[in-house]
Amino acid sequence: MSQENVELMRRMLDASNRRDRSAYLALLDPDIEWLPPKEWPEASTIHGREAAWDFAVELEGPWEQGAYELVDVIRWRR
Repeated sequence: MSQENVELMRRMLDASNRRDRSAYLALLDPDIEWLPPKEWPEASTIHGREAAWDFAVELEGPWEQGAYELVDVIRWRR
């Protein structure tokens, strides 16, 4: 992953931790498509920034609210 993408992830996590929806959405491509793993109950493709934000917020629902921190970056392939 490029350093530019690592910084983008840091900014996205920061916006998410602050619950700054506008900042988070501004970092996403308007045509984003998010494909959750097929094993997840929410396995359908998410289309667009708004849906991506809603999905990310919904994912956190079952856990106690806290902050995320980018500790390590690994390359992952399907």
